[in-house]
Amino acid sequence: MTALRTARGFTLVEMAVTILILGLLVGFGVPAIQQGGRRQALKGAAENVQGQLRLARERAIAGNAGQTMHFTMNYPPGTTWDYHLHNSATPEAGWALPVGCVWYSSPGTLQFNTDGTITNFGTNKIIIQDSQRQRDTIYVQSSGLVLEK
Repeated sequence: MTALRTARGFTLVEMAVTILILGLLVGFGVPAIQQGGRRQALKGAAENVQGQLRLARERAIAGNAGQTMHFTMNYPPGTTWDYHLHNSATPEAGWALPVGCVWYSSPGTLQFNTDGTITNFGTNKIIIQDSQRQRDTIYVQSSGLVLEK
């Protein structure tokens, strides 16, 4: 009597096809993950700017003193700040955008009054853009209300 032996394992062709499919999945998946990371950095940067603008408005109302937000890169010299509160001779606090994100502001300064309004007239918008040219736009109404579109 002879015992039947069955071969167990994978053939070389099966393994090659599996590795090819995994390679394709990784090849298509990595750019999508990177895109998602850039989008989240942009969204987070826009939310941070909105939060700082709202906080400046609240400080102006609560402290009965105006608050000035400047959008000036690398100011004061030696910092990496992209925007900062500037209510005295020197900036009080500043923040930097994530790497790859830039801002465009019109105007470059927003002055919040003690009643929460702003003294600037015009569009009062801040555009934050990532390296892939995706944008988030923040509007500050004359009433001081901060909106994202």
